[in-house]
Amino acid sequence: MQVVGSLAYVGDGSSGLRIIDVSTPAAPAEVGSFDTTGWAAGVQVVAAWPMSRIMMMG
Repeated sequence: MQVVGSLAYVGDGSSGLRIIDVSTPAAPAEVGSFDTTGWAAGVQVVAAWPMSRIMMMG
C-alpha cells in the first residue's frame, strides 16, 4: 500500500488494485479499482497524477 496525498493505493490480492480516498480517516471511501491479472500484493506510485504509473509487485 502507498498513500499519495489523500489517496491510498492498495494491492488487494486476486481483487487487483483498490484506490481509497482517505481524506476523512474515519470514513475511507473506495474511489476506483483495477482488476489485474494474477495477484496484486505491493503497490508503488512512481509519479503524480495525471502522469502516473502504478507498479504492482507480488
